[in-house]
Amino acid sequence: MARKRTKTGRRPSSASDAHERRQARLEARRAARERELEARARAARRQRLVRFALLGLLAGAFVWFFFLQTRPEGPDSIGGHAIQRFPETGVNEHVTGTVDYDSSPPTHGPHGAVVACGVHGEPIPNENQVHLLEHGAVGIQYRPDVEPADIAAIEDIVRDYDSKVFSAPYPDMDTAIALTSWGELMRLDRLDAAAIRRYVEEFRGQGPESVACDNTMDESFRPPGEAGGG
Repeated sequence: MARKRTKTGRRPSSASDAHERRQARLEARRAARERELEARARAARRQRLVRFALLGLLAGAFVWFFFLQTRPEGPDSIGGHAIQRFPETGVNEHVTGTVDYDSSPPTHGPHGAVVACGVHGEPIPNENQVHLLEHGAVGIQYRPDVEPADIAAIEDIVRDYDSKVFSAPYPDMDTAIALTSWGELMRLDRLDAAAIRRYVEEFRGQGPESVACDNTMDESFRPPGEAGGG
């Protein structure tokens, strides 16, 4: 016997047809859900890759800045005075005791607390002056028996700068005058103001740490036994 038709002319859906349509809808929803989850997983993987790439770039920049970056060495001599160079070790290595340095005056290595830049009337402990060099300062030191006029000339040079230069007596030094910066040393047997100024201009501000060091100390050297001071 033929199945009855509806007013629209279609045959009524059987239970089997309804079930198939439900299954088709469920399958479509599952497929859509799977596509959505897969898309989310791909996006998460991309985000992880981007994060890893950024972390890699940051790590590379950190290593380059703190360990691989090299600064220009500058000249081998100034005004006929040879410049010695030393391994630039000891960056950010702080100590509380004394250190056995490989040069006198020292140019690098572990160091103590920082002190003010400027004109010092007393010797600066090695560990403190090395910290100044790390901050980019240039030291101009002299034996206490150097001519007073030469010492005054050195102090005048220091006063021409507002930061990152210091002077001080340094007993038992091999030469009359020595200039130091981080990793460099230039010795002078006698005053050479032009060479001193050129050294300061060449190496001032070239330390591994860019930290301020204003020339706030201004205490002229007075030979032992001389009255007055300050």
